[in-house]
Order: sequence, then structure tokens, then C-alpha cells
Amino acid sequence: MPQNRSSAGAEVIEFAKTEDPCASKDKPANAFYLDRAKWIEFVCRAPGVSHCTFRVAAFIAFRINAKDKTCWWSVRAIADEIGCTNKMVSSATKELQELGLLSVSRKPGSRNNLYELIFLWQC
Repeated sequence: MPQNRSSAGAEVIEFAKTEDPCASKDKPANAFYLDRAKWIEFVCRAPGVSHCTFRVAAFIAFRINAKDKTCWWSVRAIADEIGCTNKMVSSATKELQELGLLSVSRKPGSRNNLYELIFLWQC
């Protein structure tokens, strides 16, 4: 049965507070890569996240720069890379934003979006 966005968002936040799929006593030197892996696992398991949204999320996450924790890609470039439509990418990034998992912004005059992952367990 389909869920509405607000109930799915509440479930995602509750899931973030209780699940730690990447918990380990041995922390890698670069905490960002651990957080990124945890974020991808989290999105994969989050209730109500569609297959397309997960593909877009994983694509963006794997291209995030560890130095400034952002990446710049146009909707069209993402769609071309993963073989879906611009509308599907836009819908997926909007869904991730509504769930509080992704920040999307754009510099004036730019065609590319700036994507930043939001690690709910750090909020």
C-alpha cells in the first residue's frame, strides 16, 4: 500500500535514529567514506524509497567529493549516465530532499546542481 510523503519521511527519520548498518569498532581513517557508505545503505533500506530514487541517490553519493562533500551534475547528465529520463531524476532528487537526505542548490547562471548528502545521524 503506497504511503504519503509525510508518513514515509517520519519513518525514515525514525529508521535513522535506530539503525546503524555500518556499525563497527574499527573506524577507517576517513570518516566521510564511512558516512557515505552508511548513507547509501540507509537510503537502500529506507521505507518508501523507490528503485529509481535509490539509483539516483547511489549515483550522486559515489560522485561526492570527499574534500568539500559536494558534487556538481546536471539533471540531464545524471539521466544520461543511469539511463532514465530527466523527469525521473528530478522526481528522485525531490523525494530525497523531502525525506531530508539530500540538499540540492544551484549557483546563479549554472546548469548544474550542487548536491550534498545529509547524514541524519549527525543532525
